[in-house]
Amino acid sequence: NNQDNKAGAGCIIRDSRGELVIAAAYNLTETYPHYCNVAIAEAEALKNGLILAKQKNLHVYLIKGDSKEVIDHVLGNSRRPAKPLLSKIIQQIVGMFDRFSQEIVLVDREANKVADKLAFWGSTSLQGGHMIYTTYADLPPQVNIDSSYAPLF
Repeated sequence: NNQDNKAGAGCIIRDSRGELVIAAAYNLTETYPHYCNVAIAEAEALKNGLILAKQKNLHVYLIKGDSKEVIDHVLGNSRRPAKPLLSKIIQQIVGMFDRFSQEIVLVDREANKVADKLAFWGSTSLQGGHMIYTTYADLPPQVNIDSSYAPLF
């Protein structure tokens, strides 16, 4: 949210049937008080989703995201080097990402609306840090879960 100088990230992990396993909203405003662009927020969402999965002993086989820039950098397919701040986050992701047992794919923004709403919630309603959600009832009311299969970040 450039107008208010606020940043957030959101992720959702679902099982193979598309049911919520765990979701999270992050406020990135304090982490990046001077500058946070979309690629940095998207990379933070992916990184935090992978960390969350590891903390909960979950193995994520398929990662879906709507940031071509982040996915290309993670897969080493980008023609341009990432700027230093983004590069640091990408390096952390690559250290957690297993190319042999995990797949990462690009989806359109419409397929990523739950994570997007979690990111907005994190940027506007959390005073810092993050919030973890383990049931549909725990999710903020602005985050409508529908029957569509949503990506991790």
